[in-house]
Amino acid sequence: MIDLFHRKGRGLRICKGKNLFSVPKVLSLYKERMSSTTLVFGFAYLILGISGFVLTGSVHKTALIPCVFGVLFLVFGLLGRKESLRKHVMHAAVLIALLAFIGTARSLPHLPELFNGTAEKPAAIITQSLNAGLSILYIILAVRSFNQARRARLS
Repeated sequence: MIDLFHRKGRGLRICKGKNLFSVPKVLSLYKERMSSTTLVFGFAYLILGISGFVLTGSVHKTALIPCVFGVLFLVFGLLGRKESLRKHVMHAAVLIALLAFIGTARSLPHLPELFNGTAEKPAAIITQSLNAGLSILYIILAVRSFNQARRARLS
């Protein structure tokens, strides 16, 4: 067996007589973790959207907007399980999270009004703030995962 990137036994290995390539386990774990994380966030967005809709009396259909993000994240998480699509799909998911953050961050300055009890639409502020929090948390986790995957690939 020939180690092309010899470092503590990890790296791309070519077996003599066979045309087999093995990718380091560390790299595949980072990739699978991110698709699983995307699925978890998809369910979190769905729960946020449905609970926001129900808690507002099922009147305002805009409370279901987080469900759209949830469905997109679920689709991206499932597509991210396929090796050939993973990189592109995970980057698309981060773009969606960034758009969700930009769209919901406008509610963050209204949090003091919510705590004072003077907010006009407290349910909307709570839902949008939670949406913004979920989005920024996903972006942070994704960037961290992308950096770890790059380091694992280079080492």
